[in-house]
Amino acid sequence: MIEGFSCQRNVKPIEAWVQEDNPDVCPPCIMQPLTSYYLGALEKAGAHEHARKLESAWNSGDLLTIAKTLDTIKDEVAAPLKKDLIELDCFAQSYKESEEN
Repeated sequence: MIEGFSCQRNVKPIEAWVQEDNPDVCPPCIMQPLTSYYLGALEKAGAHEHARKLESAWNSGDLLTIAKTLDTIKDEVAAPLKKDLIELDCFAQSYKESEEN
């Protein structure tokens, strides 16, 4: 993550976020890069068991299962890693597709 920056949004649990009815956001489209970033952060932190849990959830192909797993992992990891994962959530929830001119 970028040193000195922090999310200024009210970040929602991923499970709640993916269930919102918002025509401007496509959570299924954002879940692949978000999950990939989570896996990278988990592997870098040595949280291999959590990475395996997330890979298993991803392989289920179920959006809510993946979302619940992301939220569970955030609750189970130590504070520095949890902060990094919340910043990834902020990135995902802040994403807006740019309009082509």
